[in-house]
Amino acid sequence: MSDNGSAARNTYDAYGRLKTRREEAPDGKWLQKTYSYTADGQTSSIAYVSQNGALATELLSYRNGFLTEVRLADGTPVYRHDEENALGQLTKLTVGSMRRSYEFNEWGLPVRRSITRADGTLMFAHSYRFNASNNNLESRKDETRSLSESFGYDELNRLSVYGDKSVVYDNHGNILRKGDAGELVYTDPNRPYAVTGLIRCKTIR
Repeated sequence: MSDNGSAARNTYDAYGRLKTRREEAPDGKWLQKTYSYTADGQTSSIAYVSQNGALATELLSYRNGFLTEVRLADGTPVYRHDEENALGQLTKLTVGSMRRSYEFNEWGLPVRRSITRADGTLMFAHSYRFNASNNNLESRKDETRSLSESFGYDELNRLSVYGDKSVVYDNHGNILRKGDAGELVYTDPNRPYAVTGLIRCKTIR
């Protein structure tokens, strides 16, 4: 229990697994989660109860040991694992009424991710380009807002350019100047890597 009256209380079953977790607020409000497990030891359900009574119960389903679906006891979908690629990467899932899609290249690096509403309209879509030799992100694009950003790196693989701004480092690897922040100051000789000040610049590149 903390000084302000809030607390978190846990109980465990005979196998040492979390059985209940109760979080209490100083105003008399609380939320308790009760966990049940399958014969294999995976979480099968989570029941939520507050000071106002029962709220909901989540039912969890698995395939080959991996979580594939979460539904409320009344059948309302919360999460569903719909599809994965040959590398085992999740490519399609449903969260509530939203459909999420993920695309990857042959090296397993993300190429695109998107969220589609229940009516089929696109709510979110970002695409990416990576350097396959070092996994550095070279550019990204917000397709729904027609925004894009590119990135460059120095010989030590550190970010040096992002959009029209740059990052400058000293010989110790400290950031001396960052385009959207300003000049960083290091004045403590006992802590040479600790930032002690920031000088904002009106025009920074």
